Amino acid sequence: MQFISKFVSALLILSGFFTNLGAVNIVNYGNTIFSEAISPGNASLGGASSLIDPIPGGYLLNPANHFSHEPNILFSYRNIFSGMGVSRTINYSWSGQRYNYAVGLMQRVIPEISNTSDALAYWDSNGPHLDYTKISKFDDKTYGLFLSGAMMITSDISIGITVKPMIHKIDQSSAWGAGIDAGVVYQKNNNLGLGVSIRNILPFIKKWNTGNLEVILPEISGNLSYRYKKAQLHTGVSTHFTGLSLSKNDNNYLVGIQYSIYQNIIAKAGSSRTVPLSLGFALNINKYHVDYVCLVDDGTENTPISHGVSIWMELDNILAGMDRLDP
Repeated sequence: MQFISKFVSALLILSGFFTNLGAVNIVNYGNTIFSEAISPGNASLGGASSLIDPIPGGYLLNPANHFSHEPNILFSYRNIFSGMGVSRTINYSWSGQRYNYAVGLMQRVIPEISNTSDALAYWDSNGPHLDYTKISKFDDKTYGLFLSGAMMITSDISIGITVKPMIHKIDQSSAWGAGIDAGVVYQKNNNLGLGVSIRNILPFIKKWNTGNLEVILPEISGNLSYRYKKAQLHTGVSTHFTGLSLSKNDNNYLVGIQYSIYQNIIAKAGSSRTVPLSLGFALNINKYHVDYVCLVDDGTENTPISHGVSIWMELDNILAGMDRLDP
C-alpha cells in the first residue's frame, strides 16, 4: 500500500510536469467541500451511508446507493464553520427498471473574508499594526455538479458511478476540476446492507489560474447497515490516501443509529473521528419528508456547532400542488 501511494504521487507529479501545468500540490484534507453537500439525513448518522433505507442524495456517499422510488426532489441547507459559511444543494432523482439516476447542484459560500495583504502599516516589537481602512473583503465560492447513475446487477447487488465537476473561486484566484466516485452495494431482505465505495477513484484534480495543480487522492470506505425492529445501525470505516505513506493516511470511523419513535418521527445520532457528535431527527408528514441535523465539529470546550435541514418530496406531489393553484 505504501508503494501504491508513492506511485500515485509520482505519477501525478510527472503528469503535471509533462503537461506544463505548473506545481503539483497533494492536498491531504480529503473531500471536505463535497462532504458538506451530504444531506442532513446522512450527516445525522455520523456521515455513514443508510444502505437499507436509502435517503435521496445518498449517492454522494456511495454512487450505488440510490433512492429508487418515484421521481423526487431534495432541497438541503447547511451552515459550516459555526455559521461562517453556508452550503446549499438541490438533487433530483428518478428510476428505470434496472437503473437509477440523479443530478445535483451545490453551492458553498464563505462570505466576507478579510484581506489584510494591503493593510500592513508597520511592524515593530509588538507585532503587526494594520490600517483598518485598507482591509478589503472577498468571498470563497464553490459550485459543484453531480451526475450519478446506478445499475442493478442482481436483485441484491447494485453498482454505481458519480461524476462531479466543480468551480472554485477565492478572491481573484479561480480553479476548475472534476472527480469520479464508484461504489457497490449489497442488500439482503431489506434488513442488511453492505457497501464499498471509492471516492475520487480517479484523483480529483483542480487546476488554478495561477498555474498550480491541486490533487485530492482517493478515499476508500466500507459500510454496514442493519435493521432490528424499529432500530437501525449504520457503521463504517474509511481511509483517505495522503500520498505520504500507509501509516500517514487519514483514517476515519463512522457510526450512526436511528430509532422510529412513532410512525412519522425518527430520532438519529452519530459519531465519527472528525465529527464527534451529530444529533438529528426526521419527520414524515404525508408525502413530505424533513431532516434536521446538529453537528458538533470538534472536541474542545468552545465547541462550534453547525446545523442543517433538508426537505424532499416526490415530484408528483409538487405537480399536484401546482394543479390545485390553477384557477
